[in-house]
Amino acid sequence: MVEQKKVEEFLIRLGGALTGGLEDVAFESNYYMNVSPARNVFPYTEIHPNLPPCDDLIVGGLAIPPWVIGYFLEEDGKKRGDTKQQEAGKAAKVFGEGDACYVAPMLLRITLVRTLKLSLPTPGPGLGAPAQSPFQSSPSSQPTHSAATIIKL
Repeated sequence: MVEQKKVEEFLIRLGGALTGGLEDVAFESNYYMNVSPARNVFPYTEIHPNLPPCDDLIVGGLAIPPWVIGYFLEEDGKKRGDTKQQEAGKAAKVFGEGDACYVAPMLLRITLVRTLKLSLPTPGPGLGAPAQSPFQSSPSSQPTHSAATIIKL
């Protein structure tokens, strides 16, 4: 049986992650609806080509205040002996952790893709490209004799 406290903590953390996602969606939808023709309008500018755009860094920065506020509320509640304030501080910290659970992988992925110059996967069969076996070759390169072809994997 799952404890009620664990369920509440999970739901608060999930709310933080969903909030981070909604913040990112708000920036991205604003970009595609209003800004995309202009391109170099703050916050859609870049600090460095290897770093994520500023809008993603802002979303990442928005995960920090709830955690910091929660930390100070919890510490102040411990000093005063106020259990309600401690619980509120812990909830705010968990909310900030949830937001960071969304933001950290997003920023890490963007940074790695830009730094390592990784390319996105090309469409394969069923994704818009014609299906072709990796063992198929052009008709001119096929052997003229009927010898068996051995392929070592």
